[in-house]
Amino acid sequence: FYGTMIKQHIKLLESQQLIERHDSRLQKEGARIFKIHPRRPILHSNTHTTMIYLLFYHHQANNDHFLSPIKFKSDFLISDERFLWARLIVTGILRDWDGMRQLVQHKGIFTTSQKSRHDSRLQKEGARIFKIHPRRPILHSNTHTTMIYLLFYHHQANNDHFLSPIKFKSDFLISDERFLWARLIVTGILRDWDGMRQLVQHKGIFTTSQKSIIGFKPFLEICYNNHGPIQLLDYFLSLIKDNEVKFNLSLQYCLYDKSIEILTSNRDLKKLQLLKSHVSSNRLLNNQ
Repeated sequence: FYGTMIKQHIKLLESQQLIERHDSRLQKEGARIFKIHPRRPILHSNTHTTMIYLLFYHHQANNDHFLSPIKFKSDFLISDERFLWARLIVTGILRDWDGMRQLVQHKGIFTTSQKSRHDSRLQKEGARIFKIHPRRPILHSNTHTTMIYLLFYHHQANNDHFLSPIKFKSDFLISDERFLWARLIVTGILRDWDGMRQLVQHKGIFTTSQKSIIGFKPFLEICYNNHGPIQLLDYFLSLIKDNEVKFNLSLQYCLYDKSIEILTSNRDLKKLQLLKSHVSSNRLLNNQ
């Protein structure tokens, strides 16, 4: 726990050093924004203060730029609530009353209406996707349901198109965790097992590593609930490092061969005998 905190603090300091170097140079060069609104150094500030600073001075930075408030929010797992608080504070400091009003004016119902009209027309024209997977109207749905809808029907839309899940994620400040959850749910519904496996596979220059910002338990749950192949369940279970957690999950999802494997490696003979008799009884009952 303390190790994680120290790593996060170092990461924050490194981010602040980059921002400081960049803005100190601009300030010396006489950048207009710093003449109108003189800045204070942010080194050793907390995440909240740094977020307010970025929203104040760099709200127009590209989402993948190190000065972007959106990137900072994602990098430091800042919740939507804290991000909204920071935006509200900045609009107050700037006396940006229109901006403040817009923070509570959610355009979701109108963009959802646009999507609904578009897909209703395609459905009437007999689009193949809606014949294979009949759609339900999404008007008045929440962001989570709308996101799943877009990932299901429009995952190939260009990133700047109004039907794009990526654009929707950006427009409504949906966290990477919620986005991954939605993608996982959709791969389960579609029984896209290769797609589900790829969600945890991150390719480097030379190697492929397995990572998930929501952990691997949700993958087991969605795969199991959608009757996924046993090999894929085994794969997701193998990615869990904690043996106790792995053992409990192997029982929960009836992966008894893995349960026996774990107990054998731990040399827990008493539990091993109990488990073997339990598995044998279950198999006898299933064969009757």
